Formats: sequence, C-alpha cells, structure tokens
Amino acid sequence: MQKELITKALINPNNFLKLKRILQSKTETGKRQKNEDYVYCGSNKLLDNLLIVCDGLGSYRGSEKAAEIVSKTFIKSFLKQEYLITSINEWFEINIKNAKLAMRDHILRFSDDFQMSTTLVLALTVEDFAYIFWIGDSRAYLLTKKEDELLTRDHNLLNYLIDNDADEATIESEGPNLHSLTNSITIDLKNEQKYDATSFRIKKNSYIFLASDGFYNFYKETENLFNVLNSNEDKNIVNNLLVEQTLKNESNDNISFSYLGFLK
Repeated sequence: MQKELITKALINPNNFLKLKRILQSKTETGKRQKNEDYVYCGSNKLLDNLLIVCDGLGSYRGSEKAAEIVSKTFIKSFLKQEYLITSINEWFEINIKNAKLAMRDHILRFSDDFQMSTTLVLALTVEDFAYIFWIGDSRAYLLTKKEDELLTRDHNLLNYLIDNDADEATIESEGPNLHSLTNSITIDLKNEQKYDATSFRIKKNSYIFLASDGFYNFYKETENLFNVLNSNEDKNIVNNLLVEQTLKNESNDNISFSYLGFLK
C-alpha cells in the first residue's frame, strides 16, 4: 500500500475565502431493515470542514455502532482542531487508534458485537487544501462542470488481485467475490491499520462528494453529478432526488452521501 505524504496546508489566498460553501449530508435506510451507515458534514471555529461516510458491515453484528464510534471520534477531534498540532497523517492515525479503543470499550458491555466493522471515507479541508482518507470501499469524488473524478480506489479483492499481477483466469474464477472487502476498521490493535490518502488544492466551482456503495453502485443518472447538485437551490429537494433515483435503480443497501461545494 502506498500513502501520499501529506503536510499542513498553506495560508488561504484571499479569493478562496470568498467562495460560497455548500455543506450537505444524507443517509437513508433504503430497502434494508436498519441503517448501518453514519454520515457527517460540518465546520469548526476556523471554518475548516469535515466530511465523513462510514458504512458498517451488515454481516457483522454491531457494525452500525462501529460506524458511529469511528465517525464521532473524528468529529470530536476535528471540532477541537487537533489536526493543527501534528501532521495530518498522524492526526488520522491517532484517531483511528482512539476509535478502535472506543470500539473495544463498547464490546466489553456488548460482547456479541466483537466482530463489529466499518468502512470509512473522510475529507478534511484546511484552508484551501483538501485531504482525503479511506479504508474500505466507500468512495470520494471530485466533481466539476467537466467531469466526475474518482479520488479513491476500493480496498477489495479485485484490486488486490490486480496489484498482485493475478492472471485473467484467476480473477474470473473469483466471480461474485471480486468486490469483497480486503480492508475495514475493526477492534484489531495488534496489526497496523492500512489506509490510503491523497491531497490537493481545492478548485473553485467544485464539489467533494463522498458516498457509500449503496449509492454509487446504483446511481446511474446520465447527467453530470455536479449539475445535479446545482440544479435546485433547495438542497433537501436535491438530496431526496438523489435517493429516489438510487432506489429507482434498485439499490438494496443503505444510501449515504456527504458533500462540500466551493462555488464562485
């Protein structure tokens, strides 16, 4: 696994401060009996931003709590601006460890949840830089008028096989298992948590869009997603339309997304 070296952001240019920010998130149970996702979007006193989508693994009991614990660990640290006292990578790693410790505390009271597990995709914006971290197959996109760019690469069996130069026959033999997760957040503290990260300077007239697989596997709108987000001033209507379109395309999972726009 390769991780980009991430450093603190540079001082904001004055024109960046003038950009209008759009912060939205939504999560729906969809056709599932319960919602195991957790989403967040918010700002702190410094006007930095945090986006989160966590997708608890439905096959493991307590995973909805894992998604909540991981999210709230990062939210608390973000609101306290703890990312300013260390490198951004170290801040992420410290909070992953803290989340794992909180998950362990949880299973001391609810022992049946010992296999609890969740994915995580997180976007932290500090001044005019964005930092993206991910564990699992929840995704981040950079949306502009020209294109929807996928920023993350799923931690699944397909990409694992590709990275290890598996031949086509081996890949084809795995069939429906190809999208099985190879990485998630569990209570395991013995092994180093694998993650990937990237960073970039924020562009004006762009959105950072995070989503669970219950959304991106089924949202098939042909129109550029950037245009969809800008299609109506009432973002609640836009968010509901995104969910409706995903359900129309027969999503069988919880549907979650969180996004941040920087508009001129």
